[in-house]
Amino acid sequence: MSAALAARLARRDWTRRKPGTLGPASEDGASPLDAAALYPRWADFLAEGDILIAETGTASMGMGFAWLPRRASFHNPTLWGSIGWATPAAVGAAVAAPERRTVLFTGEGSHQLTCQCSGADRC
Repeated sequence: MSAALAARLARRDWTRRKPGTLGPASEDGASPLDAAALYPRWADFLAEGDILIAETGTASMGMGFAWLPRRASFHNPTLWGSIGWATPAAVGAAVAAPERRTVLFTGEGSHQLTCQCSGADRC
């Protein structure tokens, strides 16, 4: 039955990315500061064993396609999409695994939702 179904489906040639890259980063310094310039640099910044915490939104959507180094892990609030999650999640990850580097990708609005609480030690 699966062979019959496969024969009826159109063949799709999906674009394949080379492992380890989100594409080339623009190097000329005159290019606009946009996702195409940032994501490849951020992906190159990651190292083996890193814990990557990405806030919901553009940071999470862009870095979700990055090929991670060995033993690196990616965490984001995929289901709920609630901003303000990543900063305390990064603190928790750093406390839980102090031998690993924790990398936080968040925006200023998301960070503002939790930084005052963290600074006041009332979380």
